[in-house]
Amino acid sequence: MSEYPSKRSFFIGRWQPLHAGHIAIIRTALDEGRQVVIGIMETPPSRRNPFNLLERGEMFGLEFGLELEAGRMKVLPMPWIDEVCYGRDCGWRTRRIHLDPEIEAVSATEIRHELEAGTWRARSD
Repeated sequence: MSEYPSKRSFFIGRWQPLHAGHIAIIRTALDEGRQVVIGIMETPPSRRNPFNLLERGEMFGLEFGLELEAGRMKVLPMPWIDEVCYGRDCGWRTRRIHLDPEIEAVSATEIRHELEAGTWRARSD
């Protein structure tokens, strides 16, 4: 038996806002049977960061409520970081999840501009 009870994936982000691209990469890990840990970085309010920590946590609750309730996902606040460092082989890896070009093209910056202009609407994917 492994020293560690399950496979987990860790996603770090500002999530300003949580959008279809974010949801797709997180669902990829969940669909692989992995538990998911989300780090929501604390950011001061600004044009680039219009949503506070609570609002972003609520976005995850709305989208992933069942997974959170089942213990398949945890959402944690974390301080702002600008790099992730590691030394020699430490038992974990980094991985980029590649999605369809249409989903990879989703931009939180564009969504924020639409929010400012009052033209943003939730899209069902």
